[in-house]
Amino acid sequence: MKKKLILILPVLIVLVLNILFNSIWTDEAVDAREESKLSPSPSPTATAKPSPSPKPTPSPAPTPTPPPTPSPEELLRQESQKIADYSLNFWGAKYKYGGDSLEEGGFDCSGLVYHCYGMAGYALERVAAQQAKQGVEIPPEQLWPGDVLCFKTSGNYVGHVGIYLGEGYYIHAMGEQYGVVVNSLEDPYLKRTFTARRYVGCEELKIPQETPVPAT
Repeated sequence: MKKKLILILPVLIVLVLNILFNSIWTDEAVDAREESKLSPSPSPTATAKPSPSPKPTPSPAPTPTPPPTPSPEELLRQESQKIADYSLNFWGAKYKYGGDSLEEGGFDCSGLVYHCYGMAGYALERVAAQQAKQGVEIPPEQLWPGDVLCFKTSGNYVGHVGIYLGEGYYIHAMGEQYGVVVNSLEDPYLKRTFTARRYVGCEELKIPQETPVPAT
């Protein structure tokens, strides 16, 4: 009997230990499940909103650069060019001795120059020989459109005038047969010795402007 108890005792001890260990592990599992139920579930992580893109700062409008102020010489050139351009309005007009307007029926050579410069505010002499003494003499290589060409018809006598147009051309009242025409300085039939006069910028030739009477 004692031998059987000695043999059974270790088996019983092993069984008891197994039961104790299983009970401990089971209780721990239950406690873990209970704790997991009681612990709050983690809240979902809030998605960060993207920061608004910065609004572009409008660039200031560029300050317009004023055009360069023309030099005194350039202003005179512009004035002279306007006279040359104006004279072309009479290309094809009739020739009339002593005439200086369309209302009079046409122009002679000095009448055309007299009229065009008079409209620009200059008081010239009426005949070619006197116009050739006014203003400033200009070398042919320095001609501007609008300068007046004074042609010598007999010795040093100036009997014909015309208005230079540029590029070697000039306008003039050529005679009853032709009227007011444009010709080249290289035309052999018309090629004559000439001097050139510049009137623009000559203050002594300017027609005085009437001073307005102040209102009382």
